Order: sequence, then C-alpha cells, then structure tokens
Amino acid sequence: MCDAQGRSIHQFHKDPERIRNIFRALTTGTTRERSTELVLGGVTFALSFTPISSAEGKVLAFHASLRAFPVTSIRAAVASGAAVVAH
Repeated sequence: MCDAQGRSIHQFHKDPERIRNIFRALTTGTTRERSTELVLGGVTFALSFTPISSAEGKVLAFHASLRAFPVTSIRAAVASGAAVVAH
C-alpha cells in the first residue's frame, strides 16, 4: 500500500489494461455505462460506472454506483419465490 499514493487505482486490478480499456470506451462514448458485479466476502454487489461530462462533452470524472442492497440477497429472495421491489 505504500506505493498507492499518486498512482493509478488500476495497479490493484488483476488485469489493469482491461480496466483502462473499459474507461477509455466510456471516455470516447463507445460505451455509455458499464455494469458489473463485485464479490466481497461471499456477497455479490451490483456496480455501475458512468462518465460525468462538461457542457462541451469533455469527460471530467467517472461516477461509480454501488447498489444499496447485495445482489446475493435478491437472488436468494427470487429463488425462494419472494417478491422483490427495487427502491
């Protein structure tokens, strides 16, 4: 972790170049949104990434959304036949 400051977060990914390519596609407009799932401690979370652009269309930053509920819980509810309501 002592090498983290001032460096790209991509260094922590298994395949940093794949992640860079995803963000390049978001930057160029080839892709408008990227959704994926992240497993932490046996729980799966839904993630969504979108670019935030200036009025001129220049990408200024990326917004990352983590759903307030774990996907694992939804899958278990659906499998049990329970009704699932998104908020």
